[in-house]
Amino acid sequence: MKIEIWLDTTNGLKDGGIEPDTPITVRLKDCRLERALNLILDDLSLTWTIHNDVLFITSPQRANSEQFLDTRVYDVADLVVYQDRRVHRVDDYKALIATITSTSRPSCWSENGGSGSIHGASLGTAKVLVISQTRAMHQELATLLEQIRDVAANFLNLIGHRNHA
Repeated sequence: MKIEIWLDTTNGLKDGGIEPDTPITVRLKDCRLERALNLILDDLSLTWTIHNDVLFITSPQRANSEQFLDTRVYDVADLVVYQDRRVHRVDDYKALIATITSTSRPSCWSENGGSGSIHGASLGTAKVLVISQTRAMHQELATLLEQIRDVAANFLNLIGHRNHA
């Protein structure tokens, strides 16, 4: 497999005071590429992202800029739809969005001065979050949503056991 790698010599490396010919020596064994990149680049105060199918090495500030945002859609119907006291169906995105933007790197979100955005949308029967964020944040968000779903499922199982007891 060939991977095209670009060094952001225009801004990214200079932001961190790194020259493109800076020697790097590291010994890693049985290490995934993602982990190796993180270990190497963290020491240099650099990071990486995928942009236009290219592995792009740059500064964290530049990697978090609007230029490198990726927009993805997440199905969240199971997390935002509930019945109110009158048994009316309600779509409530506010709590989920507030949880995400206050716990997952808060400074990366537009309402906190960052470049990422998040919006809830009810499109027919689809209940989605439309999120523009960096590759790294999308990975974190997928994990966070999975953890929220696990907690919700455990809670529902607990209630189900109590109702049958």
